[in-house]
Amino acid sequence: MVTTAKGATMEPKKKGRPKGAKVYAATKVEKRLITMAKMLAAAEGVSAAEYLSGILDGPITRAYAALAAKTDHDAGLTESRG
Repeated sequence: MVTTAKGATMEPKKKGRPKGAKVYAATKVEKRLITMAKMLAAAEGVSAAEYLSGILDGPITRAYAALAAKTDHDAGLTESRG
């Protein structure tokens, strides 16, 4: 416990990420897109990260699944249905 100048006691700040929290990664995106995303996210009441993740999740997941299926097919791991 920490005692403040006014005599109140406080718990020390916990270190690390909360359990079950999403893990984010940094990447470079054009500044103008980030600026617009922040404005749109604020209008929706979410963070820019949540806003962009919501937009990107579907297309990236579908493209990844298509690539995995193509890779499996090319490697002979799936049956040809043609």
